[in-house]
Amino acid sequence: NKKKKEGEMERIPDGVILFEVDQISNMQAILEKPEKNHIRYSSEIVVVGVRWLAMTSRFPNFFTVYLYCENNQSSNWSIDVNAVFTLVNSDKNKNSMNRKEECLQKDRNLMMAMWYPEQLKWNDLINCEKGFINNDRITIEIRFWIKAKGVKIFPQFNFTDSNDPRHDVTLLIEGEKIYASKAILAANSRFFNSLFYGNFSEKNKEEIELKDVKSDVFHRLNLIYIF
Repeated sequence: NKKKKEGEMERIPDGVILFEVDQISNMQAILEKPEKNHIRYSSEIVVVGVRWLAMTSRFPNFFTVYLYCENNQSSNWSIDVNAVFTLVNSDKNKNSMNRKEECLQKDRNLMMAMWYPEQLKWNDLINCEKGFINNDRITIEIRFWIKAKGVKIFPQFNFTDSNDPRHDVTLLIEGEKIYASKAILAANSRFFNSLFYGNFSEKNKEEIELKDVKSDVFHRLNLIYIF
């Protein structure tokens, strides 16, 4: 049901991978040297107890992005994934490129691909005038929503609920208020420990603004609350 899928993707994503791929010019060597390793990997994140990462590879004339998950230890598991891949345009006056993908995999690793053959050729990707490449680097964002079976689902915490008794600090991120626990954040992060309990003026504030942090990525705090 298309409307149902769109409704599901309006909620906060279960996972977000922000993948900066540098030294893009080096990937051009794949045409002259096919044996050269041209695959790039992002850092891993853990969502619903499963490790996820992004991969990129270069084919002649176009670029590919994959979303990969580690095989679960359960003998009977499946994951239904809806994802939005975004090739971020560094020029705010130009549009980024989005692509939605849907995939259901059972009993094996999951891999999703976003292809750009008709939308974006390689020469356009590395053309600075197009805005996707900046300092020989491109940025890819993958937001994904999961329905898993046979995998332990960890609870999701609502950081927009000011009435949650665990929350004793308000973080202001891109104009959005995020409610969290100082003790939990400080116990799992040196940054937050210094911010809340160090010699900073913020430690006595009930509302703290965090700059250079994206609000749609901040849901990863769920991992801190879980572990």
